[in-house]
Amino acid sequence: MTVYCVIITIVALILLVLLIRLCLAVMSCEKQIRYIRREQTSMKLSRSFAFRPLDRIIDHFEQLRRESREMKRDQQRNQQQTKEMLAGISHDIRTPLTSISGYIEMLSHAEEQDIPRYLQIISSRLNDMEEMLDSFFEYSRLQAYPEALTLQRMPLYPLLCETLLSYYAQLHEQGLDPVLCCAAEDIAVMMDPDAMKRIFQNLIINTLRYGSAPFTIIIRQEKDMAYCTFSNQVDP
Repeated sequence: MTVYCVIITIVALILLVLLIRLCLAVMSCEKQIRYIRREQTSMKLSRSFAFRPLDRIIDHFEQLRRESREMKRDQQRNQQQTKEMLAGISHDIRTPLTSISGYIEMLSHAEEQDIPRYLQIISSRLNDMEEMLDSFFEYSRLQAYPEALTLQRMPLYPLLCETLLSYYAQLHEQGLDPVLCCAAEDIAVMMDPDAMKRIFQNLIINTLRYGSAPFTIIIRQEKDMAYCTFSNQVDP
């Protein structure tokens, strides 16, 4: 009987020591967490006592911290991209505005035969601005209300031709008549027609702004992949 009492007493003392160590470990974690929140430090929680449930809690806490840091980096990156985008939009809008202002000034001193040409140029610049603003508003709308793309299998060639036709006058005026090379007119891909058309429009508009002849568009297919390549000389 005495032996059993001694054993029970020893076990109780061991459990008490373990409980005390566990309490101290929990208190240490709580103290470290308060310090991390106050100082905004990246230090990791130390483990002063090996206890699996407590280890799992610490692991979850560290995972949440990593995810929080990643979200913060993503937010900062998105803010920087937004700033750069707004700066680019401001520059892109200022360029045609400056051009329009210059041609309006020239109109007041222009010969009668030059007036239609100046008006046509002003109209073209206004159209460029309208397209840029439409693209910006579309981007803003998609950011605020993201929509799933409606995918369907369609050939690239007819949609590309339709988009090029709407810019033909501007392309021809700048000597950028496109050379279109298509391996097969029935090359089809899964796409959202409206989204793909906007992509084509952006590429054509960038060519009009910054490119020079020769302007070549190639549609080709390799195995299960279709490629549409725009190439032109870039103005210095």
